[in-house]
Amino acid sequence: MNLRTSCFNSAVFRSDVKRLWWVPALHTLSIFLLCLLPFYIDYHEAIGLFGGASEQYINSALFQCSPVPYIILGILTVGISVLLFSYLNSKSAVATMHAVPVKRKTLYITHIVFGLIALIVPILINGGILVIMRSNPNIAQVISMSHIGAWISTQIAYAVVGFAFSVLIGMFTGNSVAHLVFTYIFAVLPFLVEAGLKYIMYLNLYGYVMNDTNMAVAKYLYFSIDKLTEPTWFLLYMAYALVFFLIGYLIYKIRNLENSSEVVAFPKLKPIFVYGVSMCFGVAGYFYLAEIINVNNLFLALPFGLLGLVIANMLAKKSFTIKGILKPTVALVVSVSALFCLFHFDITGFEKRVPDAAKIESVSVTRRPPDSRRFVSSMNGRMVIPKDVYVPNMTKQQDIEAVLKFHSHKTVEHTEESDNTDYLYVNYQLKDGKTMIRRYIVDYDDDKDFLKPIMETEENLKDRFPVLEKSTEDLTSISIADARLSRPFNSYFMQKDTDTEIANRLIDALKADLSQVTYEEFIDEIALPTYIEINYEIPLVYEGTDILVTDLDAQRTFSDTNTYYVRPSYKNTIALLTELGFYDALPAASEYQSVEVWRTSITGDARKPDVVVTDPAQIEEIYNYVTTTQPKLKRNAYLETEFGNAITLTFQSNTQQEFTVIRSKNDVSMPQSLAKLFE
Repeated sequence: MNLRTSCFNSAVFRSDVKRLWWVPALHTLSIFLLCLLPFYIDYHEAIGLFGGASEQYINSALFQCSPVPYIILGILTVGISVLLFSYLNSKSAVATMHAVPVKRKTLYITHIVFGLIALIVPILINGGILVIMRSNPNIAQVISMSHIGAWISTQIAYAVVGFAFSVLIGMFTGNSVAHLVFTYIFAVLPFLVEAGLKYIMYLNLYGYVMNDTNMAVAKYLYFSIDKLTEPTWFLLYMAYALVFFLIGYLIYKIRNLENSSEVVAFPKLKPIFVYGVSMCFGVAGYFYLAEIINVNNLFLALPFGLLGLVIANMLAKKSFTIKGILKPTVALVVSVSALFCLFHFDITGFEKRVPDAAKIESVSVTRRPPDSRRFVSSMNGRMVIPKDVYVPNMTKQQDIEAVLKFHSHKTVEHTEESDNTDYLYVNYQLKDGKTMIRRYIVDYDDDKDFLKPIMETEENLKDRFPVLEKSTEDLTSISIADARLSRPFNSYFMQKDTDTEIANRLIDALKADLSQVTYEEFIDEIALPTYIEINYEIPLVYEGTDILVTDLDAQRTFSDTNTYYVRPSYKNTIALLTELGFYDALPAASEYQSVEVWRTSITGDARKPDVVVTDPAQIEEIYNYVTTTQPKLKRNAYLETEFGNAITLTFQSNTQQEFTVIRSKNDVSMPQSLAKLFE
């Protein structure tokens, strides 16, 4: 066939081999020396760590032994594309190359073929070595043929798509350094743009929630190793690579050869380059100031954007000049001003938007993000989670109306974040299948009238106190304990018939008390001496399904422990504990010789206590306070014992275990004798 019409030229291919033979050789040797050889030497350790040849590829010995192959690909895929097309960056080289009787299509395809061979063959060779290694029965115990196949396929996927993307980027520039740098920048640019826009909205839109569910673009571009072990995602990456190669060829076909050595090879794209660099500098500077010095003003992006604009303009013109900078400067100022107005005046109506009650299917109000899940493990790209994860969705009309009232209040009353505030997430499930999520800063005291009817609903009580909704079928044990005792008073195991009755009675008593907690008790997290620990073994299922994890070599259950402090209002629980003789086993106040008092939450040998109380009457008063009194605080007790508000009380005894309690100086139920110590 005539060389002018062929899609492949052997002479060009031989030239590539002669110039770049060392790349595949280095690739092959690097994988062998840095991954396979260490794995072979330490395979006995892998047997101890990973056991048999599990089908959990990403967690297997082969994938865990070394990330080196993937790091190498991150370098070589870009490096080999730069080397193959480096002639485009020199006027003399490009003139010489295109003077030969070979069409651009032939040159392009021939270089691509060599690049793919140089990247894929080393992977196949090392895959073959792994197959040979399996002749050792001990290694065959750790890795299976399916492991090797997954190991090879994931590397090929990254190699092909990385090489294709780098080739595409190289068609837009006439500078080898720019080709190298731009490839890495544009590889992460979709993620950075999407995450950056989300973060800007997070900083400027009151109520906006950052979560993974609205990362719509990034999740379809960046695939983890465990995802690529599935054929669907592997083929999608191959499709991406094909698209990159085709677009790269079309750009190469129309590229002006005279624009070699230019940072941007297409003059019409230079303004976009200048604006893009300027915006990146501006946003980076804005984020820096917002995070480091806690200053949030969009106009602070202007000086950083102007700096980026000057640098990009010089690179585009290949000259130390600011000529032509006025127009992009005006565009930068207008863009930032428009963005400021968009957020400041809530032009989109985001902050004021409240859904219609008739359109709401359900709503939840939680202290954790709606998409937060307790992921346990990954198996072949599939996440496994505890079965029946509870979501406190409220469906009653009166509860929905209460949430809407709170929501409407927060659209008007913007609470500023402080040491006395917390976050609440409002998640609406609408009847049309859409969701609406908001995050608001709340003050539990100032917002009490709006939050009380929400927090005291059955759904939120179950979310706050999981024992109200968890099945006793998953319960393994329940323990009664106290900080004053060196070990639990007693533990009851569901495997023992003699313990089951008492355990069920404890559960019933606790449920009866928890279902009646007040708003103040709901938000209270302060630790009390007496507590009950309930242990569960919850079956695991594959995310998005009801399929139980049954693999013998996989974790099949999730251990969960819930702690419930016994508060003075828990009459049913206290009555049962009294019947069981628990309170008779506790030490009396008279058994403690002193109480060490720190005016902070920090204790230890580094400093002495601020006050030591030795008067028996005062010790008894303080003892009764910390063991029988419900603290009365303005808001969440955990934060009330932070930020300099805490006091630490340590009870010392010659015969009993010492125990420590942290309380807040703002507790109005504190005895006057103790409060006077801080006057």
